[in-house]
Formats: sequence, structure tokens, C-alpha cells
Amino acid sequence: MNFSLSADIRCVVWDWNGTIYDDARICQDITNEQLQVLGLEPLQYETQEILFKHPVEQYYRDMGARLSRAEFERLSVDFHDEYGRQRKRGIVRPEAIELLRRIQQTGRQQVVLSAYRENDLQSLVQEVDLDQYFTAILGLADCHAEGKVSRGVFWLREHGLSPREVLVIGDTNHDFEVAQAMGCQVVLTPSGYQHKNLLLQTGAPVIDSLALVRVDGARQCDHGQA
Repeated sequence: MNFSLSADIRCVVWDWNGTIYDDARICQDITNEQLQVLGLEPLQYETQEILFKHPVEQYYRDMGARLSRAEFERLSVDFHDEYGRQRKRGIVRPEAIELLRRIQQTGRQQVVLSAYRENDLQSLVQEVDLDQYFTAILGLADCHAEGKVSRGVFWLREHGLSPREVLVIGDTNHDFEVAQAMGCQVVLTPSGYQHKNLLLQTGAPVIDSLALVRVDGARQCDHGQA
């Protein structure tokens, strides 16, 4: 299916990992390395796509890890340290760059909202030369990937945007949960993190590629009058 970015949308909130930055295999490889250290069998990528969820601590429990909170926090630090060493294996999706460019040309605001640690997120966005597209780059304060609902809700309230003027673009059912909490529209696309069937179960629009998003011009109106 195609998806049209309506003229009422004035701000697009992007997920980063998977949606823009194709790094699912990096994370799956690191996860399997950690499972082996924990004495667990590594999982096929397809199995990880079915199990993946936020909070990530529950994802590890579903894979058989039995960890205390302190042990999981240590595991999270180790994961993010290793991701930092390997993140250059990832690539920016060409269709994401094209969509970022087309949305920017309409004058809409674009924001990144990620469960990645904010300092690391900002440096990676700059590293791949995409910071020019975003008015804000929002991550989490720590590396435990507990979810980004509160970060998104706070940002929306802080900036006084009407939820109906905002579209979330993501690749997991957690992005759907974020959009629901913010009261915004959402469109999802599978990236390798989570199976398409899980995305379809949300009832949100699901597209196979960002290239299928059609961009209409933004409607010019004052906030609160849309």
C-alpha cells in the first residue's frame, strides 16, 4: 500500500534505528553474542524479529535471560559499548534520505525520537550528515532502552504542537505506542527489527518501503487553528 502525507501534517517525528539507519543486523549480532555469554543459544534473525520489543529488558527475558535489574543494566552498557564500536557497519536507507529531502522541501519540521542514548544519537546523526534535516534530535538519558513514550509526550507538550499536526514514522509496535501516547498519526515500515505481521496487528498503516510515501504540501495555518 501507499501512504500520503496529508497537508494537515506540519511535523514529522522519525524513529532512527531501523527506520532511517539500517542497523538491525548489527543489533541482532550483538544480541546473539550476549546470549552466548549468558549460556543461551543464539537465535535466528527471523526469531528475533518476532520476539523484539520495548522495554528491551522484557525482550531478553523472552529469549530466556534471567537477570537481576543490576545485571541487565550492566548488559545494556556492554551492548551500547559494542554497538558504538560496530555502528559504522550500518547504512542510511537511500529511501529515507529521499523522503527526508522531499519533506524538508515542503517546509515541514522534522524531528528524530529514539531510544538510543541522546549524546550518541546526536553524534551519529551528524556523522552521517543528516543533522541538516532535523530541528531536534531526541534520545534517552541512559542506555537501557526502556522506551521513548515520555520523551515524545514531553517534547510535544513543550513545543505546543497539536497532535493532529504530527506524524510518527517508525518500524516497531513501540513506535505505534509512542504515537498513541502522543495522540499523533503513525505509519510503520518493517526494517528487520520486528516482523511485519506484528506491525499489522497494531492496526496502523504499514508500508513496505519509505519510497511509498507520497508528500503533499503542508497547509499554512497557525497552531491551534488547524
